[in-house]
Amino acid sequence: MTISQVGLAHGRQAKTQIGRSLAFYRAYFQEARDLPWPRALELAGRFVPYLTERHGDLLAELQGVADGACVRLEEVLALNARSEVRLEASCCQLSRTAPTGFRPQIALSSDWAGQADALDGCTAFGWNHNGRQWNGQ
Repeated sequence: MTISQVGLAHGRQAKTQIGRSLAFYRAYFQEARDLPWPRALELAGRFVPYLTERHGDLLAELQGVADGACVRLEEVLALNARSEVRLEASCCQLSRTAPTGFRPQIALSSDWAGQADALDGCTAFGWNHNGRQWNGQ
């Protein structure tokens, strides 16, 4: 399975959560940051040249996610680079590799006081190099 196919599969599986996240951030960017969604997408799109040059595999996976969820690449980038687009740091993610046969451990911390709607779009996927997949939400 190629990295693009992995992204495509994840985009299809998380289409609902991605849609919820996009709805949340469209409103959040506008209301909390006075940043119109088209401008947020423009800012997110600025990461494409860097990703193309240095992380083509990541860009291919993100494009696959976008294709699978039937959204634009810039929308997926806006979700993944939301802090860089114009938000204050809102969460951190940690992961730890686990011995074969064990689920990866992921810690997610955020300060979303009063923003419980943000949780409706959360999802997690893991993929190891041996082609075995772990999906969780």
